[in-house]
Formats: sequence, structure tokens, C-alpha cells
Amino acid sequence: MVPCRKHRRTRTERKEILDYTRTNLKWNGWGWEGKTFELGDRNREALFWEFVRENLGADELPSTPSIRWEDIELPKTRVSAALHKKLVAVLDEKRVCTGAYERIFHSVGRSYRDLLRLRHGVLPGAPDVVLYPETTDEVVKLVELAVTKKCAVIPFGGGSSVVGGVEAVAGPDLKGVWTLDLSRMNRLLEIDATSMMAKVQAGAYGPKLEQDLQDRGYTLGHYPQSFEFSTLGGWVAARGAGQQSNRYGTASEFLVGATIVSPTGTWETRSSIPH
Repeated sequence: MVPCRKHRRTRTERKEILDYTRTNLKWNGWGWEGKTFELGDRNREALFWEFVRENLGADELPSTPSIRWEDIELPKTRVSAALHKKLVAVLDEKRVCTGAYERIFHSVGRSYRDLLRLRHGVLPGAPDVVLYPETTDEVVKLVELAVTKKCAVIPFGGGSSVVGGVEAVAGPDLKGVWTLDLSRMNRLLEIDATSMMAKVQAGAYGPKLEQDLQDRGYTLGHYPQSFEFSTLGGWVAARGAGQQSNRYGTASEFLVGATIVSPTGTWETRSSIPH
């Protein structure tokens, strides 16, 4: 739960809900699939690369295109047919993903080092399965199952971590790695106008969260540099700050309460908004 503030929409603001389906995002970089940043006309582009060559002291710049994700070799998933059946019983077939693309997309974050590894197809590991829960109850069941199967569970929101927070690796005593992609847990559940508190699911991306709040006349006022491609849960986990944090506070300050699912049980700092 987070505090919200009154907000008046201006005529220039647009209603736009972005589609964060994983195939719409670059698997080996930041931003939307198919979006590039042009340097302008050919003369300007030539001047830019000449500037790069001079400052690197290089006569030639190598061509280093990204490997295709289809050409990346992954270890075989450790999800057996019996385990797959149990996972589908908690979610459904479409939300239990063991395909190569999903495993590659969720293998690392988006730091400069991560992007180099993705483009070269050299990954430290990959999740055995990517799971898309939509409710807290589903998360609880998945974590409980992971404990019984001795598998690591990695929460994944926007995947914009630059410190290894979503890297799909586990200790030698564990038998698998499961990534829980929370992007379908993205709803604004409740707002109380008196306490000015909002209850929001952890997988809400910045633009959708602000849009949902502003549609009701409120704002969170949190705008980190990764705003478009990061989620509320990630902001809280990383104690995130933004360009208006000197006024509205950092994530560690605006967090009022949380429901946290762990291998040893569920912890609630506050179960409901006071009315």
C-alpha cells in the first residue's frame, strides 16, 4: 500500500495503456521491440562514428550484431512432466512457460554487462520455468510448491534490475530455478480518499499505475529514470528514488504496508486500508 495525492488532469495529458507483453519488449536491450534511435541524415551519422573512432583511438570499429535468440543454447529445463502438471494445476497451461524465448528474456537484468551477455548469448543461467501468477493466493501456492521441490524462486517485475537482482541462478543445494513474472499482477485494487492510501499489486508498471491513479484524480508522484519499464514491486525492493523524490519521497518512504510471500510463510505489515 502506498500514499497517493490529489491530481488534476490537464487537457494535454493522454490516456494510454501500454502493452508489456514480453514479445513487445526487446529481449536483448532496453525498450520496445522494433524501436530504434536514428542519428539523422547520413552526413550526421558519419560525423558521429568519426567522433567515436577518434575518441577511442580506433582506426576501425568492429561490427558486433546481436546473436539471434533462437541460436542461444540453453540447458534442458528441469521441469518434469509430473511437475509441469502440478504447476498447471495452480495456474493454467498458458501461464506456465518453459520455452526458450521466455527463459532467455528472464535470465538476467538490463545492466550494460547484462546486455553484452545477452547479445553474445553467454548467460550465467536461465530459469527452468517462467510462471505468471495473477493473485496472491497463486503466489503462495507456487512458493509452497517450490519449497517442497527445493527450487529457487525469483520475483520478476519489469526486469530492469542493473545489480543482478533477477539473475536466474541458484545455489548448488537447489534443484531448479523458477521465475515468477508478476506483470499480470498489475491492478490498482483500492483507494481510500480519507487516508489517501492506495492498495496496488506489485507488478504494476509505472505508466499504468499513474494512469490508474490519475483516472481517479490522484498521483503517486514517483518518476525514476526507469519509470516506463519498471514496476512498483521493483521500486520498493530497490528502495527506488525519482526526480520528484525530494518532494514526494523515495520508495522506502512512501511504502505504507506490504504482503510478502516467503518460503517460511506470508508476512503482512498491514492487511487493509483503514477506513
